[in-house]
Amino acid sequence: MEDIERMEDVLRQNTTELGDLRTKALDTKFNQESFENNEEKTKFYTGLPNFLVLLQVFQLCEPYITYIMRVQNL
Repeated sequence: MEDIERMEDVLRQNTTELGDLRTKALDTKFNQESFENNEEKTKFYTGLPNFLVLLQVFQLCEPYITYIMRVQNL
């Protein structure tokens, strides 16, 4: 009986750890969705206070970088 209880404890710990790792993995993505609701991440990686400001800066720069993006996609 003790063995089963120990195995259940290990299973619970592993399940918790897996959930934490999944959350961390999602935080490592660099896409629009990962920055939209995460001001801390936006500020850390860009120095800008929030996603709205990042989006505005991008929209200002976008006409000048579309050519570079097209060349990289070739």
